[in-house]
Amino acid sequence: MKFSEITAEAPALMREDGLAVNLDAVVDLLVIRIKEHGHFGNVLHHVAKGDWAAVRRALGQIVIGRQAANTLTGIAPNLVRLLAGKGSPNIRPFGAWLLTYLEAESSTLFRHLVARRIATLNAEIEAQSVRFRTSALRAISHR
Repeated sequence: MKFSEITAEAPALMREDGLAVNLDAVVDLLVIRIKEHGHFGNVLHHVAKGDWAAVRRALGQIVIGRQAANTLTGIAPNLVRLLAGKGSPNIRPFGAWLLTYLEAESSTLFRHLVARRIATLNAEIEAQSVRFRTSALRAISHR
């Protein structure tokens, strides 16, 4: 990975090998890895309707951001759900796959921090979701 300059405005962390890593560059690399993966890249392409800049912004909100779930914008809530393993069985490994690449480019501690953030954001999103006990059609038919 090419290390870009770290400034006061650029979020960074210290890797286990002692090198400083610009987190914006890590997020960019993660987007590249997603694009390179045949299946996960295809799923994210459809989720974002081809807008890879939106994928990058959403991933940045999740990996670097510190906001609550109700302040996530764009496709970030959908991406949190995918990373948390919610969805069809063929997309459930996406979160573990992405966290493996994140750990390789950052640190084990940062991987665990992001995994915990994803779990917390997902729990907040689930708590915000409206849940119906019966479908609208079934409720109407039982009247």
